[in-house]
Amino acid sequence: MDKAIIIRNLFLLKNKYLKYLSAILLVPIFFYIANVLFFSSFFDYEIKLWSSVGIWFSSCVIVSYIYIYDIFSIFRRDSFIAKSPVSVFKILLSAIFFAIIIGFLELLVSYFMISFLSGSSLSFIHFSSIFFSVLPVILLFSAIGMIVNFYDNQNIGLYIVSIVCVSFIQFSQVLVSLKDSSVYFPIYNVIKNIGDYVLIPGSDFKFLPLFTMYSISLIFLVVAFYFCIKKIGRVYDR
Repeated sequence: MDKAIIIRNLFLLKNKYLKYLSAILLVPIFFYIANVLFFSSFFDYEIKLWSSVGIWFSSCVIVSYIYIYDIFSIFRRDSFIAKSPVSVFKILLSAIFFAIIIGFLELLVSYFMISFLSGSSLSFIHFSSIFFSVLPVILLFSAIGMIVNFYDNQNIGLYIVSIVCVSFIQFSQVLVSLKDSSVYFPIYNVIKNIGDYVLIPGSDFKFLPLFTMYSISLIFLVVAFYFCIKKIGRVYDR
C-alpha cells in the first residue's frame, strides 16, 4: 500500500480521533441501553444475551460506514484523488482496509463492553468466528457507502444504515425462538449462525451462510470499485 495513502488515512484518524473514539465507545453502549436496558423488564436473561450478537454486528457496521463516508469526503474536498499519482484502485482499497481495522477495533470494544454488561464471556475461537462473520457485513456496507457517498452530501445514508442495524439487534432478540428454524436472508442467516455457535453449547459453526455472505459482499465490492473508478475517471479525468 502506498505511503501517501496510509498517511492520508492516518491524518483523518488523527484529526478526528475524538469523533472515532466517542463512536467506538458510545455506539455499543447506546445500542445496549436503547435495545436492552430500556426493555429490561420485558426481557429475560437469555434474550439479553442474544441481543449482544446483534450489537456486535451493528456497532462495527456503523463505525466502519462513518469512516468510509469521512475518508471519501476528504478525498473529494481536497482533490486528493485528482492530485495523487497513486491508482484509484489502491486509494479505494486503502479505504476498505482502514474501514476493516476500525471495524475490528469496534468489535474488540463492543465485545468486552457488552460481555461485561451481560455477565458473559467467550473463548478466543468464538471471538475469531465472530470477527470473520462480521467482516463480510462490514465489507458489504462499506461497498454501499462508497457508492452512496457520491450523492449523499448530508450523510443521510448513516441514518438508514442505523435503522438497518437496529433490525439486526431486534432480530437477534428473537433468535431464542428460532433455534431450530431456517433463515433465508443472508445477513440475518450469518447473525443466526454465529449466535447459535457461540451461545448454544454443542452447536456447530456452519460455513455455508458465511460463504454466501462473503460471495455477496465481494460482488458488491467489485461493483462498487468499478462504479467508483468510472465515476472518478469522469470527474477527475483519470
